[in-house]
This record gives sequence, C-alpha cells and structure tokens, in this order.
Amino acid sequence: MSKKIISFDLSISMASKIIKDLAQDSSNIFLIDHAKNSMKKRHITLIQIIQCLVNGSITEGPYRDIGSGNWRVRMQHFSSGQCIRVVAELMTNDNNEKIIVITTF
Repeated sequence: MSKKIISFDLSISMASKIIKDLAQDSSNIFLIDHAKNSMKKRHITLIQIIQCLVNGSITEGPYRDIGSGNWRVRMQHFSSGQCIRVVAELMTNDNNEKIIVITTF
C-alpha cells in the first residue's frame, strides 16, 4: 500500500506560533556558522535572537527553501533600541523540530 503525502501551506499565524513555542527552549535553536559570523560582525547577542524569535513578527514568508524544502521566515523585533532581523528555517524530522538561524542583521 503506497502512502500519499499531502503538503499543507503554512500560514503566517501558524508559523509564528510554532516558532514562538520552539524558541522558549534554547536547545531548539541551532545557529549555522554564517549566523554566528553575522552576530559577531553586527554585535548581536543570542538573547537578542531569542527575543526576536519569541516576540518578533514575521516580515517575509513563510516560504519553502528550494534546497532543503524546509519552511523559512524573516522576522524582526526591536531590542534595546536596535532592530534585530533574523532569517530562520523550521526543520522537522522524526518528530524532532528545531529552528535553524540562517543569518541575522
């Protein structure tokens, strides 16, 4: 018997809820090297990134990344008088969900 996989679109409100819930636990957040380099260059802290993920608003997306097939969003949040922007990807595999931070600016 073949399985039929149905792909649903991810709404902004659903993506926001998923990200905010996952970001409550920092072990669900993974920073790729590009994001780490961007943080150093722009003097952005991990706490500011977490605040952006938990309290920020989606300004672009959600959309599927062509390479990974995962959902991506761009979020922003004002923290300490600074506008923090994050590009994040939702990764799901084997009932394990993570937020991958691609870059921050």
